[in-house]
Parts: sequence; structure tokens; C-alpha cells
Amino acid sequence: MRRRALLRATAFLAPLLRPLRALAQLRSGAFSATSLAEAMRALFGERAPEASDAVTLDVEPKIENGAVVPVQINATVEGVTAINIFAELNPNPLLARFHLSPRCRPIVATRVKVGAPSNIVIVVETEDRLLSTRKFVEVVEGGCG
Repeated sequence: MRRRALLRATAFLAPLLRPLRALAQLRSGAFSATSLAEAMRALFGERAPEASDAVTLDVEPKIENGAVVPVQINATVEGVTAINIFAELNPNPLLARFHLSPRCRPIVATRVKVGAPSNIVIVVETEDRLLSTRKFVEVVEGGCG
């Protein structure tokens, strides 16, 4: 009897979760993309990121193990809404997408997998622009296979 009461009490949550499921499906194409251009098109449409010194990427130029690559991204612009990390030659180039409040300091530190020597591409989204930077990383032992 208690189980039924619990199910009735939580039944109102199902309609609230539908928009979250729809949002996840909207962007899932970017994570399953097999090329950098395809992933960027899925996320940004026809908008192209512009190279900017306002975005910095801190990553070692030579990595022993591609399964654990520490990266730190810092943006010195106002109103950052998202930071995206791509590995150009990975089987699925979009590695991570961080949504930020425009009031946050736009700094992200994480670890990613890089399968082969390639460019790590960062795209920072603001309310009206896409800013990017890239750095080549030599990987001794790949982490994606």
C-alpha cells in the first residue's frame, strides 16, 4: 500500500521531466558526431567561431597517456553561457560542454580523453558571439581505443 501511495505522490514529476528529455535529445547529435565540422554544425548551426586571445587553453604539449589529459580553459569576456571542448581527431570530437551562468567566472578545469595527436579546440559561447582557441597536443598513447 505504501508503494502505491509513493507512486501517486510522485506521478506529477513525469510531465516536468519531459522538457529535460527533449533538451538532451536536441544536443545529442553533437556528441555522436564523427567529425569536428559535424559536431560544430550540430551545436552552432551556420555560426562560425572566431579566433580570440580572450580564450586561453592550458594543456601540456606532450601527453604520455591520452586517457587522462588535464585541461584548463579561461575566458576574459563577459556573459559566457557555455564552454565547449573538442578533440579534432577523436572518433567523437565533442568531449565536454559546460553551461555557465553569465554571472560566473568563465573558468573550467577538467580531464578529457584524446585518442591521437590532434588539436584541442575550445569554443566559448557568449550571448552574441562564438570565440575559439586551439592548441596541438602530441599524444604518445591514445585514450580512445
